[in-house]
Amino acid sequence: MTSQLRVFLFGFRKTLPFQSGVIPFGLLYATLAGAVGFPWWITFMLSIVVFGGSSQLVFVDLMQTLASPLQATLGSNIVNAR
Repeated sequence: MTSQLRVFLFGFRKTLPFQSGVIPFGLLYATLAGAVGFPWWITFMLSIVVFGGSSQLVFVDLMQTLASPLQATLGSNIVNAR
């Protein structure tokens, strides 16, 4: 086994307890974004760019109701300002 693979597997095992909260939240976000009509690539990119899970949900909700990317971005940043 290579050194990089060992380091990856070590890190993977150490973060498994945290995945019990991350995976259901990710599924919730992806389901909501899909139901609203977001394309898969925007859903994926938002998951990479935005670290706060609540900001993702706020962004999707504001895009659905306001239809303004600028307002949705500002609203989701206000949630992260806490």
